[in-house]
Amino acid sequence: SLSLQWGTNLAGHSPAISSIKASFNAFEDHSGLHDIRWELHDLADTSVVHGEGQIAINRKSVDDPECHPEQCTCVPATQECYLRNYEIVVNTYQTGNRQRTS
Repeated sequence: SLSLQWGTNLAGHSPAISSIKASFNAFEDHSGLHDIRWELHDLADTSVVHGEGQIAINRKSVDDPECHPEQCTCVPATQECYLRNYEIVVNTYQTGNRQRTS
């Protein structure tokens, strides 16, 4: 899911999006997740990156009470488990330093 937080622009005069939150499920049943890397690209020019980052995988043991099937995935071969629910929050006021990817 995607949600927006509204504030005012940096000049303080008009409404503007102050943050963007993306919530998602990520999983890979055979070898598990190792890391999640993300980039937020401009729709008009995809070579412009407004934000980027990496999310640590929230690992759990098979016996952890938080590790139930609707929120947690376990890899049968390794018995390693991890939570599937993640979110990215981008503060749009801090994305002024745009980067080009190529």
